[in-house]
Amino acid sequence: MTWGLTNRRKQIQAELATLIYECHTQGRLSPEEMMCLLDILAALLDQGDTELANLLRRWASSGMREKDALDINEIIRVTLVNTDWKDAFARAKGLELIRDLVSELEKEKEKG
Repeated sequence: MTWGLTNRRKQIQAELATLIYECHTQGRLSPEEMMCLLDILAALLDQGDTELANLLRRWASSGMREKDALDINEIIRVTLVNTDWKDAFARAKGLELIRDLVSELEKEKEKG
């Protein structure tokens, strides 16, 4: 049973990596964005980084498309792209900043 789950996880990771690469070759992602997404994919699937996954979910549901949130969203995007997700210290600092910014977006959303 474990082998089947591991095999399926690798298949999903390969399919997502291919999709990310195709988006890059189509000009929809910069090289930096592509590498960031591949690093995040590895963190989520290889390392089981649930904190990062939860933050990304919170960000997606925080009203990130609102015009008032554009500056915060850009800071989050730049943080995601520029954080070395393989380095524990950089990862912790990136998560801390993103957590704070997502919390700010959530507060703004509650204010309405």
